[in-house]
Amino acid sequence: LFVSLHFLYSLELRRLIKQIKTMTEKRSKEELLRRYIVFVITLFIMALGVSLSIRANLGSSPISAPPYVLSKMPSAIMTMGEFTICMHVIFIIIQILVLRKNYEKIQLLQLAVGFLYGFYTDLTMWITQPFQWGNTTTDYIIRFVQLVLGASLLAYGIAIEVRCNVLLLAGEGLPSSISKAFKWD
Repeated sequence: LFVSLHFLYSLELRRLIKQIKTMTEKRSKEELLRRYIVFVITLFIMALGVSLSIRANLGSSPISAPPYVLSKMPSAIMTMGEFTICMHVIFIIIQILVLRKNYEKIQLLQLAVGFLYGFYTDLTMWITQPFQWGNTTTDYIIRFVQLVLGASLLAYGIAIEVRCNVLLLAGEGLPSSISKAFKWD
């Protein structure tokens, strides 16, 4: 009787453990999906922050300056978003060269993220076209507020991006890779 009860208990315990593992795996997949959704939304928020800052015409983030300047050249054949994509591809190549065999294959998704971010950049630059102001004192105050709002959205987006802990934009991934490669924790 004891052996049969122990056997039944053991079977029930195994069944419960299997159920818990299944629930945990399911929850983990759902959690991962939720994080990726938040990450994609965050990319839009970051692009909007960059676009608002640029439209304020008082400066921009250092990482968005090269694509913006290149897109404003008279001979430019690409948009700011397309130059942003190119810059991200270059950053990813540098990450691979720096980390070599330690480059995690999942980080290749940075390519897709870079394309999405480039698209969002062009979209938000189009959306923010009306937010360009003149040179009066009142306009400077509005432009300053717009710059602060843009910088705040960008900072908030980067904080959420890092908190999602799924991927990084190549601009954040490159310093992280260099830090890993040279063990600068």
